[in-house]
Amino acid sequence: MSSGQAALLEAIAFAKGESDDGFVPFQSLRGVAAALGKGTGRRAEHAVTVALCRLQALFHEKGKVNPLLIEICRRRGVRLRLRRRVL
Repeated sequence: MSSGQAALLEAIAFAKGESDDGFVPFQSLRGVAAALGKGTGRRAEHAVTVALCRLQALFHEKGKVNPLLIEICRRRGVRLRLRRRVL
């Protein structure tokens, strides 16, 4: 995994906010792009989408992990399907 993919994974895994289903909350593609320092335009959103698809492929090919753990929704954004634990 490259450092860019690791930064992307960190950005979506440790999202701030609340979710009604107990998972990590959705983030907009613009928000993820801004967190990675890529700007906020259409090109930045497209770059994040391409990077997410590559990360899904990496999950499937190298880790034998379900690529749908990275959930991409046009209306809601992107999130990592992990349950948050309340301590």
